[in-house]
Amino acid sequence: MNENWLDPAASHAWFCRRDGQEVQSGLHSCIGLANHVRDGYSWTLLQCIHDDQKVHSAHKFALKAECNSKLAVDLSIVEECFASMVDPSTGIDMLPRVLYSWRSEFAGLNLKGFYTMVLKKEIAV
Repeated sequence: MNENWLDPAASHAWFCRRDGQEVQSGLHSCIGLANHVRDGYSWTLLQCIHDDQKVHSAHKFALKAECNSKLAVDLSIVEECFASMVDPSTGIDMLPRVLYSWRSEFAGLNLKGFYTMVLKKEIAV
């Protein structure tokens, strides 16, 4: 599997149709960007960039720092507002796994590729 999520064109083998690749490419182009809607609301799409993923430019390095730091804040908010979601077979708390897109050899725990969408009203998350 291709580990370079910052290059959507490199991950074409993940999809059985071109439509899927186009959706992924569109999602990748939105990562880290604030999208303002109406009434003071905005949404931002985030995805964790793991240490083993190569980052080759200052812009992508800044995006990695921004996404990962925002996800840390968002996880603390989610953990404060929602009960833990513990996988009954493993006892693992799923909330951090989802927000950080953690990989696993076990299909039910492999959350690689997950995105987090953050909705804000002005400055409040």
